Amino acid sequence: EQYIEIVIIENLFINSFLYIFTVKFSKERCRKINLVLTVIISTVYSCIIFINKNNLNTIFSRIIAIFIAIYILFFPKSVKKYIKLIILYNFI
Repeated sequence: EQYIEIVIIENLFINSFLYIFTVKFSKERCRKINLVLTVIISTVYSCIIFINKNNLNTIFSRIIAIFIAIYILFFPKSVKKYIKLIILYNFI
């Protein structure tokens, strides 16, 4: 049995590292507030999946969550840059 507090802590650390590495490898700039907001939103999404395992645990919802997170993190200026950032995040 896993407690929600452990899920939150694990996701905060994992999401932080994923997004920090994405920022570093992309060589794009992002504001720290955007990084924190993205990590929090991703952690909340993970907790919702943990609690409600049926509705949001689909490939479509995960893809949408990644698109939203990357957009909030970088606010890319072009679609081409946006797609590159999404691909980079998925490789990390």
